[in-house]
Amino acid sequence: MVLRRTGLDGLPLVVVLAASASMVAWATVGARRAVDARMPTTATGGGASDLRVALPADAERTDGAAWAALANEMLASLGSRSPVATGGAGWDESEAFDQARALDETATAGAGEPERIACTDAQGRPLLHGWVLDGKPHDRWVVWSADGTRLFSGRFDLGSPEGAWSWWDESGELRTEGYFEHGRAQSLWREYYAGGREMSAIEYRDGLQHGEVNEWWEDGSPRTDGEYAEGERDGWWQTWHDNGQPRARGLYRSGLREGLWDEWHDNGVLMQQANYRRGRPDGLWREWYRDGSLKAEGGFVDGKREGIWNFLEFDGSIDPRSGEYHDGRKIR
Repeated sequence: MVLRRTGLDGLPLVVVLAASASMVAWATVGARRAVDARMPTTATGGGASDLRVALPADAERTDGAAWAALANEMLASLGSRSPVATGGAGWDESEAFDQARALDETATAGAGEPERIACTDAQGRPLLHGWVLDGKPHDRWVVWSADGTRLFSGRFDLGSPEGAWSWWDESGELRTEGYFEHGRAQSLWREYYAGGREMSAIEYRDGLQHGEVNEWWEDGSPRTDGEYAEGERDGWWQTWHDNGQPRARGLYRSGLREGLWDEWHDNGVLMQQANYRRGRPDGLWREWYRDGSLKAEGGFVDGKREGIWNFLEFDGSIDPRSGEYHDGRKIR
């Protein structure tokens, strides 16, 4: 998953959603799911009525109306009930959409020439700047908050994300950065906590996680250390609790657990030892309580309990689940 946490979730600025979610929707890239997952799905505040679209002098041209409609579409995708102003009285949002649809069906003058699109607030302060070519986001797009803080910067190539993309939070701190190539996430993507400490570093290839993945807790202690191969966990993985104690360690093959896995309570006491085969429990299985006393012991065959199982209560008494199992069912 690309960029799970950007720190923008609480922003009361609808244009952040408009710029990120809508532009990525136009782009329809392979990494869209991960990018969408990072962005909030509804505006948490702010008023779309405070947004304006700044058109050039030749705004009366049909292609000018088209990218004005594009801006309206960005805002409408957030549930805006008021169309943004376009420099002329009586602007109707439905008319803008009709014009945009008509442009999809017929060739227009000026086609193939990039058009600038800019959103400002009521005082003329910039909120969004970008370019549209043939009805698609193109070249560099930048989004600012109402106080002038840069929130997003990324480049498109005819609707496809290309090059470096970055997101900042409302205080201006960098929260996420990465690189696209032909619309797919590539190379190393990084996420940061507020204050600048690194949260994660994940490698991508052709839109899929591929290579090392490292995550850290906010105090800088390790959280996850592992590897991906073409979008699947593959190789040795280890995770830690937020207090620094180990949490789990074992091997993945093509996204499935394989072999012996150890898991610990957050006090450092071993919690579970289990064997896996192709992601299913297979072999000896043991569990312990936080004080180290035995909780359960038995065996699995292809994900089903098999043979003698012992279950113990915390006080050491026998749990009624104890007994002999076959094909996952207790037989005595």
